Amino acid sequence: MKSAITVSLVEQARGGPFVFWDGLEPAAAEAARLGFDAIEIFPPAADALNPAEINALVKRHGIGVAAVGTGGGWVIHKLHLCLPDATARQRAKDFIRGIIDVAAKLGAPAIIGSMQGRWGEGVSREQAIAWLAEALNELGEHAASRGQPLLYEPLNRYETNLFNRVGDTVDFLKALKTQNVKILADLYHMNIEEANVADALREGAGFIGHIHFVDSNRRAVGMGHTDFAPIVAALRAIGFTGYLSAEAIPLPDSDTCARRQIDGFRRQVRDSGMERASAQPESYAGAMKAAEAKSKSELRELAEELLPPLAPPEVFDPVIEAYKKDVDRTLIRENLKLTPVQRLRKLESYAASAVRLRGAAGRQPRSDAP
Repeated sequence: MKSAITVSLVEQARGGPFVFWDGLEPAAAEAARLGFDAIEIFPPAADALNPAEINALVKRHGIGVAAVGTGGGWVIHKLHLCLPDATARQRAKDFIRGIIDVAAKLGAPAIIGSMQGRWGEGVSREQAIAWLAEALNELGEHAASRGQPLLYEPLNRYETNLFNRVGDTVDFLKALKTQNVKILADLYHMNIEEANVADALREGAGFIGHIHFVDSNRRAVGMGHTDFAPIVAALRAIGFTGYLSAEAIPLPDSDTCARRQIDGFRRQVRDSGMERASAQPESYAGAMKAAEAKSKSELRELAEELLPPLAPPEVFDPVIEAYKKDVDRTLIRENLKLTPVQRLRKLESYAASAVRLRGAAGRQPRSDAP
């Protein structure tokens, strides 16, 4: 799994859940400096992006483009895919199609979030879903022709009344003619709508294409109450290898938010060790061998510190040698089943017991005391 961070170019959305706001160049430079793998771009329109310049920019900084949002169509133009006016719906599709085209030139998918719209004001739920399905079929195939999936984001109930949960979204996508639409699972929305986020991600197996990786309060990882361990475990279980992107509120400021986000990503994902196992098996195996060797070394050092050295026997004792043949090796075999770290913990436990016994012995009255 890879890390990404958002940058908004839509001034009208300033204050929203995007980490960087002051241009692509400084955002790309800071993202690269902190160690992010990519940036996710929120532009006002397709013509605001120059693919050649952006590709040169991200290449220069050694990062990629994770995805490109279409929300500018709603924020600026109030366009979405469920409007009652057919001409307005077509303008919404054209806006998204333009983003798909420019995103593909950046090697990235486009996102449909707020532009999905909602039903009401004379539009029934059934009609809205039919229009949404029609648009996703058309735009999903257009994205396929450009070599990219199309990302659809279920939002919380306060932002849309179409699809709020991953499971319901999976059922909807299965009914589409296109197979090129994937789910953007946003942990903030899921925290509101799902009974269990990890279970919902498992329910989305095969459909999850992108993650907005934020805490319960839409701040950087570690700034809320989300338990990320089962979430990351679920993502690994379904074979997700895509981007975990920070669509986060930049509090207390953009730089601090970004720094906390990458620290949280490393703590929750990369530093678990399992990430290296799936991405770089040979390197992981080497790291594990090194860790085991280090554990063995620590075990030897602790033994030398806690146990007195054994003096070699000065003479051969035939009685002792005879008994050696019949020594019960059960405990030895059981110890050999333990990992070096487990043996070290066991030795530490024995050492602590020995210290307690010595202390107890020191408190006993001496037999020659008056």
